[in-house]
This record gives sequence, structure tokens and C-alpha cells, in this order.
Amino acid sequence: MTDGEVNTLYAQLIERIIKWAEGQPDISMVIIIGSRARVKQPADEWSDLDALIVTSDPEYYLSKTDWLSKIGRPLLTFLEPTATGGFMKRRVLFEGMLDVDFSIIPRENVQQLLKDGVPPQIVEIFNRGARVLVDRNGEATVMRTRILSIKPPIPRPPTEREFLGVVYDFLYHAVWTCEKASTR
Repeated sequence: MTDGEVNTLYAQLIERIIKWAEGQPDISMVIIIGSRARVKQPADEWSDLDALIVTSDPEYYLSKTDWLSKIGRPLLTFLEPTATGGFMKRRVLFEGMLDVDFSIIPRENVQQLLKDGVPPQIVEIFNRGARVLVDRNGEATVMRTRILSIKPPIPRPPTEREFLGVVYDFLYHAVWTCEKASTR
């Protein structure tokens, strides 16, 4: 499949997510983050879709899977922690090998974030790409505007020790992989 065909399938999936979410009164916002939200440096055919679902009923989306069939045909799904924030996400492989991570965020956490301020790790995530799909009460637009107005800190270069640590770790695992592959 070409990049164009894959991007078309993801665009169709996004439209189904919007239609589904707009019919769910407990969902206040859906935001696509990451490469599939970017205009500059858009996603390639291997990129997954990362969606934040903000809801007043997070337990439902974490404990049930029936809602997935209203979006597409799920082939596989499981839960895992989000990279930041201490939440959970439902990973789904839909028919057509479309890979979606639904980060399920309680609405009260977003309201607290708007009140207290946005942590740097969330600023970094949104600065990599964010597109609001559903914004039932305007909070997504406020949050996105606030986040994008914060300039992320300029990352410092690694120390020599940190740099060598990464290089040595890579080399170790490259040799380890070759050694394990040759014993099979």
C-alpha cells in the first residue's frame, strides 16, 4: 500500500471517530496528537494514530470494547499506560492494519490542568502536532491555545557520559541481537 492509500484509510478512520464521538455525550473532546496531526512533516505510512479522548466516564472506555466496533472492526486491543500523565490508553489494531492509541483522559484532569497550568511534557507532546477533532464545550481550543503559546525549553545537549551511554547501549544490543539470531 502506498503512503497516499494509507493516509486515505486513516482520514476515513478519523471521520468515523469524529462521527462516533459527537454522538457520545460523555466525551467533551477528541484531539489527535503527533505525526498524524502535523501539516509540516506529515505522517508516513508506518505512523499510528494517537487520539486523546477526554470523557466524564473513562472507566467505560478502559473496561469495555464494544464502542470500538462503532468506529471500525477491531482485530486486537489491549491497555497500557500512557507515556506521561499516569493515565491509560487503549491500543487498537483495526482492520486494514490501522494502529490507534486512544489515551483516555478524565475530564476533571483536563479542567484541573486548565486551572493549574500545563506541565512541560504535555507542552512538548502538543508541540509535535495537535489537531482538535471534537470540542463540545470549547475547552480543547482553550487548552490547545494555551499550550501552543508556551515556548518549550531548548533541550540541552547530552553530556559526554550520556552520549556514550546511548552509543554503548546501542552497540551492545546490536551485537546481542546478532548473537541471538545466529543461535537459532
